[in-house]
Amino acid sequence: MTAEISPRYAGEARVCADCVGDPWLQKDMFTSGRDRRCAFCDRPGITWDVAELARRTDRVYRRVVGRYHDAEHWRRRREAQHPREIVETLLQCDTELADAVLSEMGGGDGANEPDEQYLITIPAASSHSEDWQGFCQSLESTSRFFNDQAARLLEDLLGSPPAEAVVTVGPGTEQPRLFRARLAVDPVEVAKMLADPAAQFAAPPPALRRAGRMNAAGIPVLYLACEEETALAELRPALGAEVVIAPLAPQRPLRLLDLSRLGDSKVAYFHPELALLEGRRRFLAEFGWQISRPVPPHQESIGYLPTQCVADYLANKASPRYDGVLYPSALRQRGRNIVLFAHALSVGADDPRFPLATKAVRLAGYHPEDPPEYVLCTGGAEQPGSSPSAATLLVLTEDLVVHSVSALAYTSAPTHVSKFDNPAAEVGDAATADLGLGL
Repeated sequence: MTAEISPRYAGEARVCADCVGDPWLQKDMFTSGRDRRCAFCDRPGITWDVAELARRTDRVYRRVVGRYHDAEHWRRRREAQHPREIVETLLQCDTELADAVLSEMGGGDGANEPDEQYLITIPAASSHSEDWQGFCQSLESTSRFFNDQAARLLEDLLGSPPAEAVVTVGPGTEQPRLFRARLAVDPVEVAKMLADPAAQFAAPPPALRRAGRMNAAGIPVLYLACEEETALAELRPALGAEVVIAPLAPQRPLRLLDLSRLGDSKVAYFHPELALLEGRRRFLAEFGWQISRPVPPHQESIGYLPTQCVADYLANKASPRYDGVLYPSALRQRGRNIVLFAHALSVGADDPRFPLATKAVRLAGYHPEDPPEYVLCTGGAEQPGSSPSAATLLVLTEDLVVHSVSALAYTSAPTHVSKFDNPAAEVGDAATADLGLGL
């Protein structure tokens, strides 16, 4: 059974709400507890006796905990725990309190044997997956512009995100610069981009605003990356292409919703609707992938409708509003993309001598064995109307870079093919249909 417990931690001893971390359990304690001194932190506060806490814990424990060796094989990929560790997790408490609670919970039925290993398996009940599919279908084929179903679902999913999913980039953060990449067809176009980077790396003019993952045609956004390599990969450049990449430094903190962290909320095991919350959390954990998954070029006009709707909600309906979203790159492992919305798009150059005349950009090669270099002849006069302080993003002109794509790399996941003997199988359409391929 459990270790011997000091008499001061016996069932009648008091434990305060501050010694447990589950918010719903704390709420119950503040509602029905008594003002006494806590035996565990030795401070006065709202308390229960340990026996009451053990009764509440036992009910939750039996609902969400099972033997490790009785669990389905796929669940065993998670690390097994002993009862004390599980009680610490459920209560969000220290070892001392967990031992006292376990002593009061008792045993003998195999539910919490100290030498056994167990798993926390939370039941999940949610209709969010079905709701999301219905949302996508309604946008594609029913109602695109006045869609109450879409508004309700997005408010439910994104109206109150976990604190971990709201991040800031810019001055004083771990992400002080972002990257934007553009394809250039020849050195003349490269020179044009380098001569006036503030204009060339801003959002496209209205006539050139094509529909994208996070914007309908005509809606201004900026597609950026957190890493230079990701910015390059997202363009899908062809072999031999020239790509100009500009680092941009945000001039104020930018508030973003990290779609990959929507499922990071802590589990409140004592919540009365735990199964519904867990179902929602699991769906949101996959939501970032749903948003960033690759869409074949021939399906983009329809396939991007749900993500465009999400971006429109976050840019115009969420309160407080977001400056953009952060999501995983579909084209580079561990890469991260950022889309900035219309109110955070102003771009300037960090050097007031820009823009330059295109002829001030030269492609130089000082030695046949040296790689070529673009040289910017900046002169000494500031350009009229140049006001870097008014911009949300400044192009760092010292760090502009031109990539010449000389090789491509791919990452793939092979699907193995095997054979088996089945004399009853027929060759032809019937045999193919049996595979469920729909051919």
